[in-house]
Amino acid sequence: MQTNLDGHVPTISARAQSWLAGAAKKMLIDGKWVAAASGETFDTVDPGNGSVLARVSRGASSDIDAAVRAARRAFGIRHCRSAATSSPAGAVNQARWPCRTTWRPRAYAW
Repeated sequence: MQTNLDGHVPTISARAQSWLAGAAKKMLIDGKWVAAASGETFDTVDPGNGSVLARVSRGASSDIDAAVRAARRAFGIRHCRSAATSSPAGAVNQARWPCRTTWRPRAYAW
């Protein structure tokens, strides 16, 4: 087994190993653990020793679309408007920031 720069050999706890060895891992989309729409999976490998860590869902474009829709709902992002506007300044702003959001981060005073 390989060591890191300070000579430490990284280990995985028995609990983590048990979880990794279980069923194929799903993707968290819209607060739910879901398998890939295609049902495909792939092995993820430990780069330190080449052993298989876990089998995970192989997301495709339809899975990405579902995740993006869920994220937009979660952050209150409205649908994107057309880039065509009546003013040149509006067209520049629309090209830079095509989607408007109702969510704003809070300003914190430290």
